This record gives sequence, C-alpha cells and structure tokens, in this order.
Amino acid sequence: LGIVILIFNLLSLALGLAAVVYAVRSWRNSDTAEGHADAAVWTAAGALANAQLAALKAERIRRTR
Repeated sequence: LGIVILIFNLLSLALGLAAVVYAVRSWRNSDTAEGHADAAVWTAAGALANAQLAALKAERIRRTR
C-alpha cells in the first residue's frame, strides 16, 4: 500500500506542476478570454492535484501515528 501511495503522490505532484507551467504559459502567450479561461482551468487542476497530495500526506501521517 505504501508504494501505491508514493506513486500516486508523485503523479499528483507531476500533474500539479505541469498544470501550473501550462497555466503560466497560456496566460503569458494569450491575451484572449479563451486563453485566460484555459489558464484558469489548468490552475484549478493544479490546485486540485496539490490538495489531493496534501490529503494523502495527512492520511499517511495519521496512519503512522
């Protein structure tokens, strides 16, 4: 179970980082409403991935105590 959580943590972190990078690039490269909406969606995806990562870390800490 520990290795599954570790793999999921790494995937969530990678998704979060990719979403943030994509959002920044979309925002910088586009002045259109569509570009800003795209950036907002990816920013939200990154925030969700980071929230999932934090929840998994909290659960792991709770289980080890």
